[in-house]
Amino acid sequence: MRGRTCVLVGALTTVLLTVGLPGGVLGDCGGTFLAENGTIKSPNYPKKYPNNQLCVYTIKASPDARIKFWCEKMNLEKSVGCTKDWLCVNGLYTCGKYKLKEVYGEGEVRVEFRSDASVKKKPGFLCFYVRVSGGEYVATTTSQPTTTMKPNPSAQKSSTSCRTKYDYDEILHKSLLFYEAQRSGYLPTTQRVTWRHDSATDDAIDADTQRRVDLEGGYYDAGDHVKFGFPIASAATVLTWGAIEYGDAYKAAGEMPEMLAAVKWITDYFLKAHVEPNVLYGQVGKGWLDHGYWGRPEDMTMDRPAYKITASKPGSDLAGETAAALAAAAILFQQTDPTYSATCLQHARELYNFADTYRGKYSDSITDANQFYKGYGTYVDELAWAASWLYRATGESQYLQKAQQHYANLYPEGTSELSWADKTAGVMVLLLQLSHSADQPTYRNHLESFCERMIKNTPRTPKGLLFISKWGSLRYAANVAFVCLRAADLGINTEEYRLFAEQQIHYMLGDGGRSYVVGFGHNPPERPHHKSSSCQDPPASCSWNDFHSTDPNPQVLYGALVGGPDKYDNFNDVRSDYVTNEVTCDYNAGFQSTVAGLRYHANCDGKPITTPSPSCSTKYDYDEILHKSLLFYEAQRSGYLPTTQRVTWRHDSATDDAIDADTQRRVDLEGGYYDAGDHVKFGFPIASAATVLTWGAIEYGDAYKAAGEMPEMLAAVKWITDYFLKAHVEPNVLYGQVGKGWLDHGYWGRPEDMTMDRPAYKITASKPGSDLAGETAAALAAAAILFQQTDPTYSATCLQHARELYNFADTYRGKYSDSITDANQFYKGYGTYVDELAWAASWLYRATGESQYLQKAQQHYANLYPEGTSELSWADKTAGVMVLLLQLSHSADQPTYRNHLESFCERMIKNTPRTPKGLLFISKWGSLRYAANVAFVCLRAADLGINTEEYRLFAEQQIHYMLGDGGRSYVVGFGHNPPERPHHKSSSCQDPPASCSWNDFHSTDPNPQVLYGALVGGPDKYDNFNDVRSDYVTNEVTCDYNAGFQSTVAGLRYHANCDGKPITTPSPSCSTKYDYDEILHKSLLFYEAQRSGYLPTTQRVTWRHDSATDDAIDADTQRRVDLEGGYYDAGDHVKFGFPIASAATVLTWGAIEYGDAYKAAGEMPEMLAAVKWITDYFLKAHVEPNVLYGQVGKGWLDHGYWGRPEDMTMDRPAYKITASKPGSDLAGETAAALAAAAILFQQTDPTYSATCLQHARELYNFADTYRGKYSDSITDANQFYKGYGTYVDELAWAASWLYRATGESQYLQKAQQHYANLYPEGTSELSWADKTAGVMVLLLQLSHSADQPTYRNHLESFCERMIKNTPRTPKGLLFIRKWGSLRYAANVAFVCLRAADLGINTEEYRLFAEQQIHYMLGDGGRSYVVGFGHNPPERPHHRSSSCQDPPASCSVDDRDSTDPNPQVLYGALVGGPDKNDNFNDVRIDHVTNEVTCDYNAGFQSTVAGLRYHANCG
Repeated sequence: MRGRTCVLVGALTTVLLTVGLPGGVLGDCGGTFLAENGTIKSPNYPKKYPNNQLCVYTIKASPDARIKFWCEKMNLEKSVGCTKDWLCVNGLYTCGKYKLKEVYGEGEVRVEFRSDASVKKKPGFLCFYVRVSGGEYVATTTSQPTTTMKPNPSAQKSSTSCRTKYDYDEILHKSLLFYEAQRSGYLPTTQRVTWRHDSATDDAIDADTQRRVDLEGGYYDAGDHVKFGFPIASAATVLTWGAIEYGDAYKAAGEMPEMLAAVKWITDYFLKAHVEPNVLYGQVGKGWLDHGYWGRPEDMTMDRPAYKITASKPGSDLAGETAAALAAAAILFQQTDPTYSATCLQHARELYNFADTYRGKYSDSITDANQFYKGYGTYVDELAWAASWLYRATGESQYLQKAQQHYANLYPEGTSELSWADKTAGVMVLLLQLSHSADQPTYRNHLESFCERMIKNTPRTPKGLLFISKWGSLRYAANVAFVCLRAADLGINTEEYRLFAEQQIHYMLGDGGRSYVVGFGHNPPERPHHKSSSCQDPPASCSWNDFHSTDPNPQVLYGALVGGPDKYDNFNDVRSDYVTNEVTCDYNAGFQSTVAGLRYHANCDGKPITTPSPSCSTKYDYDEILHKSLLFYEAQRSGYLPTTQRVTWRHDSATDDAIDADTQRRVDLEGGYYDAGDHVKFGFPIASAATVLTWGAIEYGDAYKAAGEMPEMLAAVKWITDYFLKAHVEPNVLYGQVGKGWLDHGYWGRPEDMTMDRPAYKITASKPGSDLAGETAAALAAAAILFQQTDPTYSATCLQHARELYNFADTYRGKYSDSITDANQFYKGYGTYVDELAWAASWLYRATGESQYLQKAQQHYANLYPEGTSELSWADKTAGVMVLLLQLSHSADQPTYRNHLESFCERMIKNTPRTPKGLLFISKWGSLRYAANVAFVCLRAADLGINTEEYRLFAEQQIHYMLGDGGRSYVVGFGHNPPERPHHKSSSCQDPPASCSWNDFHSTDPNPQVLYGALVGGPDKYDNFNDVRSDYVTNEVTCDYNAGFQSTVAGLRYHANCDGKPITTPSPSCSTKYDYDEILHKSLLFYEAQRSGYLPTTQRVTWRHDSATDDAIDADTQRRVDLEGGYYDAGDHVKFGFPIASAATVLTWGAIEYGDAYKAAGEMPEMLAAVKWITDYFLKAHVEPNVLYGQVGKGWLDHGYWGRPEDMTMDRPAYKITASKPGSDLAGETAAALAAAAILFQQTDPTYSATCLQHARELYNFADTYRGKYSDSITDANQFYKGYGTYVDELAWAASWLYRATGESQYLQKAQQHYANLYPEGTSELSWADKTAGVMVLLLQLSHSADQPTYRNHLESFCERMIKNTPRTPKGLLFIRKWGSLRYAANVAFVCLRAADLGINTEEYRLFAEQQIHYMLGDGGRSYVVGFGHNPPERPHHRSSSCQDPPASCSVDDRDSTDPNPQVLYGALVGGPDKNDNFNDVRIDHVTNEVTCDYNAGFQSTVAGLRYHANCG
C-alpha cells in the first residue's frame, strides 16, 4: 500500500491514506480500505463522487478486529478537507439522498451506497472513516460486496457467533424489525423503526352497529393498512411456534426480548378483538377502500370499519386460528409472565369452543375478506390445529381427542403446503409430537409422506427453489422448510430434511443469485410493495407518485421477505408488482422460524439442548448430571403430564387420584411425584425431598442458570408444590398419602395401567402429624423464596399455606404415622417431630423475616439433641436446622449453631465409618443418599466459613465416589458402568402395547426404559453392589435419594471454575482501568445498608436488621399509617421522600438504558430488588389519588440521635401532601420514579409494572392539578430539602417519563408545555432540586423529529457550558458546589453520557464522563467510594455503620471516635473534596463525608453506562 501517512491525535492513531489501487488513487466510487488499528480516513480531501453511482467499499482486517465505518457529508460549495465538523447527530449520517448509519463488524465490513442523484449542478462530497480496534492488518482487495451494511441502531447486529454461511443472528434481528414496521396503534417507547409513528389509534367503528370499539394495535397485514385477522393469526402461531421450539436460538442471538415483544404485540390485539366468548373481530379496514390509498398509515383519513364473527355469523377457521395463536402464546409466556399466559389460555379455550360449536367459514360472514383472504377448502384443519395447541398448552386429554377426531376428517395425502389457508401439515407435526406412542405411527407416516412428496416430487426453479405457487413463492418454500425441519427434529430423515431446509433458506438469502430479504445480503430488494416505506420523511407528502417512482424506497424495510421469483428464478424489483414484491406478516413467519431452527442446529451457542456439553473443566460433567437428575424427577411425575414432558415413555397416570379413606368421597389429588420405584405418593419423604431440592436451587441458583437448567429446576419444584397446595384442603387438614402400601407393592407394572384402589389418607386436628405438616410447611416456605422473583403471586400462595401448615403442626402435635398408620411399615415417624417444627419455623423466618418464626425455631431447636444426630434425612432435619440458624440468627446467637454444625461435620467426616474406597457409610438402606446429604450439609457449612477447603473437598469426594471414583457410576445413564436394572416398575416395562408384569420384574435384562439421572441406593459397607432389580435395598431409587445428591452437585458446580462461580465481588470481565462490575456490586450493597423496615432473607449486609417496623404516626391525625419499608435518606434515619424519589428515578434510568451492563456484571436481580424496595414504599405512601406521604421522621429530632436505626425510640411522625396542602415537586418526582419503574419491570413483572404505572398517572395528575412546593406543605423539610426554584421541572420530568412508559401523546404534549416554562440556559446541575437537564435528554430522545433540534441545542449547550465553562479542581473534578461535590459531577457526567449516546459529541462527552468517574475511583489521588480502591474513606458520616456489633451500645461517643467505622459501608460515595481537592476523612464533617441515596444514584448509573460501552462481554 502506498502513500500512507500516520498522524497521532491524542491517544488515537489517525491514518490519512491514499488507497493502494492501481495508480495509487481511489476509484471513481469505491475501493478497499486496508485497515490497521486506529482511525483511517479517506483521502485528506473530499472525493468527488459521480451522481447516482453505486459505490462499494470493503474494509478488511484480521478476524478478531472490531471495525466501525461511518461517513460525513461535506459542504458542496467548498472543496475543503475532511473534518469532523460535519458529523451529523444521533448516529445518522445523510450522505446524499441515501442514509448511512454507523456500520460495525468483526474482521471485515462491506458497504454499498449510491451518491447523490438529486444534485443537479455539483457533485456531492463525502468523507469516509474507519476505526479498527484489536487485531492485525490484513491486506485483501475485494471488488464486490457480499453483504450489505448493518446500520446502527435499528438495523445493527453484531457478527454471528458461529461460522455459518449467512449470519442467522442478523436475519432474526432484521426480521423482527420488519414486524416493528408493521405495527399499528400507539407505538412503544422502545420502537426501533423510527420512521414509523402512531397510526390508526382510533380503530375502529363496528360495521354493523356503527359504534366505536377499541381495536387499536396489532399489525398491518402487508404493504397496505388493513388488519386481516386470519392471515395475521396464522403468522402469529407459526412465529410463536418457532420461538417455542428454538427459543435458545433467539437467546443466543440476543433477540428473545424482541421476539416476545413481537408476539405480544399481536396477542394483545387478539385479546382486545375477542370481546365476548362468541364474538371476535376479524378485520379492520375495508379492502378496496384501503387499497385505493397510497400513503402513510399515520396520514389515513378513510373509514376503518371493523368486521366480526358471531354465533349467527360464524367463522371456525378464523376463531380456530386465533385460538391456536393464543394457546401457543400461553406456552411461550408461561415462564416469563404466567398471568398473561393464563389470560391467553382462557381466551384460547373460549375461541376454540366458539369455533367448534358454531361452524362456518369466516369469509362467508366477513364478506369483504373474500377477494383477499377467502376461506378456501375446509375449516376443520384450523379446528384440529387449535385443539392440538390447546392440548400442548394444557395437557388436557379432551383436546388431544378433539384434535385427533378433527384430523380424521382431513385429507393429509392432498395437502401440499403450510399456509394461512391450510394447517394440515402443521397438525401432523404436533400430533406426532404430542400423541401417545400407539398413535404416533399414523402421524409419522403422514408427515414423512408430505415431506417426501414436497422435496422429491414438487417442481423447483432452475436454481433450486421449491415452487408451489407464484404468489408469495418464497413463503410457501419457507413454510415447507419449517415443517420438514420439525420432522427432522422428530427423527424423520434428519440429515436430509435439515439440509433441504437450509437449501431453501439459503436460496432466499443469496444462493439464488441475490438476496430476497430487504436490507440484507447481496443485491437485496429495494422497492418492496409497501406503502409507508415508499414515502419520504414528513413533512413531504406521499401519494401514488411515490408508488410509481422507480427510485428505491426511501425507508429501508429491514428484514422483509418479498414474495419472490417466478418458476424460472426471474424477479423484478418493481414496487408495482405485488405478486413478486409484496411483503406480509405471513411471509416472514415461517421464514423466520426456519432461520431460528437453523441457528439452533448450527455449531453455535444455540445448539440443541440434549445432554449439555461441559462448560468447565471439572472431572465429571456437573451440567450433565443436573440435566439428567431433573429428567429423573420428570419420570416420577403422576397425573396429567405437560406438553413439555421430555421423558416420553411416561404418560398420564393416576388422573383420578383419590378416594378419601375415611369418607369414601373423591378429592382432587391428581399430580405430584411417585415416591420411588412404586406408585404410592408418600407425602412425608416427598416433602423432605422438595425442601432439600429447593434449598439447593436457592443457594446455588447460578449453577442451574449456568447449566441452562433453571427453567427445568423451577418446573421440578412447582410440580410437587402444586400438589401440596391441592393436598392442603383446609388450614388443619392435609392429605399425606395416596395409595395403600402393600396393595401397591403387590402390583408390578406401569402407573398408566393401574386399576387398584387409591385411598387418600389425611391428618387433622384430631389425627395430627406435626412432622408431616411441618415438613410440608418447610417445602412451601422454601418454594416461596424460590419463586419470589419469577412468580410473586405463586410465591405468596405457597407462603400462606406454609404459615397455616406450621401453625397446624405446632398447635396439634403428634407423629403423622400414628394417624396415617399405613405409612408405619414404609416411612414411620421415628424419634421426635420437633426437628420438623424447627425446620419449618426456620424456613418461614427465611421467607418472611418475621422475628416470631426465628424465636420459634430457636425454641424448638433448644429441645433437640444436636450431639446425637448423625444424618440429614426425611426422618431427621436437625443438621439442616443448624445450618439455617447459623445463617439466619443474630450474631450473638451464631456461635452456638456454629459449634454444633462444626461438631456434626467433624463427627461425620472423621469418626464415621467409610467403605474401603471412601464412601461415608451410615446405613445400608440407601447408603449413597445418606452420604450425599451429609456432603450437602457440610458444603453449606463450608460456605458459611467453617473449614471451607476441607469440607468442600469432602463433599466433592463423596459425590465423585457416586459418579465413578468408587469404580463405577451409581447414576443411571451416566458415566462408566452405570446401573441398568434399577428397582423401578415403569422403567422396567417394554413400550406399550406390550404388557408389563412380574415377569419384567424377574427379567435379568436391563430396564427397557433408561431412567436417566436416578441415583440408586448404593453399595454395602465393603463397596459391593449388585445391579439386580429385585434388590430394593441397594438398587431402589427415590425422589428423596436424588434431592441431596442433586443439590450437592449444584453446589460443586457453583464453586467450580465455571460460569456458575460464586457471586461475591465479581472478577472484572473486561480490561478497564477500574473494575466497574465491582463498583456496581458494592453500590448496590450500599442501598441494602440503607433499608428500613423488615429486611428480606436475601439481605447481604448482615450488620443491618429490622428497624422502624412501626412507621409511622400521621402528624395531622395522630393515627398509625403503614409506612414500613423504604430507604433511610442518608447517614441519618429520616425518610425524606423528595430526594429519595429523585434517586430512584435516576437509578432506574440507568438500569433502563444500560441494563446489559448490569446483566453482564451479574447484578440485574440485585438492581431490580434495589428499585423495588423503594417503589414498594412509594405505593404504600400514595394512599389516595391526591394524598402522598412525603416524609417519615422529624428532622432535628432525628438528627439529635446517634445510634442504630434498630434501637430508635423517638417519635416518627409522617407528613403528607394533599389537595389543600400540595407538593407538585414531590408528587411529580414520585410519579417519575414509578413511571420509570413501570418500564423497568415491564418484562419481568407486568402486573407490578401496571400497578406502578397507575400510581404514576394519578400522582402526575395530582401534581399538575394542585400546584405548589412540597416544602411549603411539609415545613419540616425546609431546613433539609427545601423545594428551591420551580416545581415545573418535576412536572415536565414526570410527564416525559409517563410518555416513555405509555406512548400516549397527551403526556408528550404536557412535557413540552411544561418545558417551555423552564429556563434551560440557567440550569447548571441535575439534582434532586432541578430536573431540567434530565428533561432535555428525554425530550430529545422521545420527541418527534421536528421538535428535536430545540432539545438537542439545549442539551449540547448544557454540556458545553458544564464541561468547558465550569470550574474544576486542580486534579480535574467538575466543581459546582461544596456540599456533595462528587454527586453534582457524577450527575452531569450521566447527563452528558446520555447526550453522547444520542449522538452529541460522542467521543468527547464519553471521555468527560469517564474522567469524572475515574477521579472518584482513584485518579484524584484516592478513592471516594467506601470499601473500594486505594485509600478509600473509612469514616463516613453514617450512624449505623459507626456502631459496634450489638449488644455494645452506640452513641455520640461513636460519632466522635477517630477510629474507622466498625461496619464497612461498602459502595457508598461520600460527599467529596473541596474546590482544591482537599478531603478529610472525618466522620463529623457532614459536608464532605456524608453519604446519601441521592449521591450514589447518578454515580452508579454513570458507572453502568461506562460498563456498557467498555470493551467487555
